[in-house]
Amino acid sequence: MFNFLANVDGVKSFSAAPTVGKTIADQLAEAGLSWKSYQENLPVTGADRVNYANGTVSNVDFDNNSSAVAAIDKSGVVKAYAAKHNPFVYFQSVQEGSLPNNSLNNIVGFDGARGLYADLASGNVPSLAFIAPNQCNDQHGRGNGDKFVLSIQDSHRAT
Repeated sequence: MFNFLANVDGVKSFSAAPTVGKTIADQLAEAGLSWKSYQENLPVTGADRVNYANGTVSNVDFDNNSSAVAAIDKSGVVKAYAAKHNPFVYFQSVQEGSLPNNSLNNIVGFDGARGLYADLASGNVPSLAFIAPNQCNDQHGRGNGDKFVLSIQDSHRAT
């Protein structure tokens, strides 16, 4: 009954969407056009296998030697970033990186050298920019925000 929720490909945490034809990402890449999916609070480790994150930690179990994410109880991770708001993680060609410039590397956060703010500041924006706020800033309320996320939001409102 819920086969669409299964991990069909055995590689990523998201089964590839059953598409007929080419995705928008495929079409852009084949036409030589760039795209990025900007996701607020995407963890620094990227979108691979991440269902949810607060920007620093996610639900993904990384090896204990990883300094990229904080070691906390994963059940307490605030679900600010949610993969369900990022359609590109469901495209098989993006998961596999089968076309040049069409991979999970096209999915970035708002901060960082390749993020939304840096691209806007440099004027280096893609042909298609898909921008998704986190689940606290998307008008669904602050109910799932932790003190860190809420204090950042409050400081931005004050300026």
